Amino acid sequence: MRPTLEQLHDENNYIETESFHIDDMMQFVNRELGFGTSKKESSKFKSSLVLIASMIFGGILGFGLIRFGGSTQLLIGFGVLMLVVLPIHEWIHGLTFKSFGAPDVGYGFSLKAGMIYAYAQNFPITMPELRKVAMMPFVVITPILIILLLLLPSYKAVFLTILAIHTFSCIGDYSLIKYANRNMDKEVYTYDDIRDKKMSYFFEKK
Repeated sequence: MRPTLEQLHDENNYIETESFHIDDMMQFVNRELGFGTSKKESSKFKSSLVLIASMIFGGILGFGLIRFGGSTQLLIGFGVLMLVVLPIHEWIHGLTFKSFGAPDVGYGFSLKAGMIYAYAQNFPITMPELRKVAMMPFVVITPILIILLLLLPSYKAVFLTILAIHTFSCIGDYSLIKYANRNMDKEVYTYDDIRDKKMSYFFEKK
């Protein structure tokens, strides 16, 4: 039986173990990936992510220029990623929430955190459910991109661009999977109140 929000906030039954504003999610990501949690360390981590992402894209760009003699496919790949793949990524998150019975699924973005996201408003989920929500876009999208890469080799740079950047952009999902795995043997629930408070909460049963 899924607990209600009132039950989760009842200190006699559950302890609030985590809560963060959606704009501050990178501090949660930092910690789960083994980095520091201070704002200064978070800023350094975000800078490192930008650097790594730039290196990845630069490497793909260099490969494309050498292998294909132009950057057109790389630009197409980046455009398809932003306009098609990332919306589908979040839509898969939303579908997974709905598969658990979430009645109110929404989507948003945080400029401060540099991410778009899906959420199930005020709907508690378990750690196995959280892990499934986090992993499903990678599980669905990655094999499709690899198949397209093999079936359409003349568009190799397009699919390599999408595959590399999409895999890197799943870093927030990886941190949620790691958190869920660490708490799999406990009765832990999480829910989002994005619409009203822009907050995510985690509770453990006493």
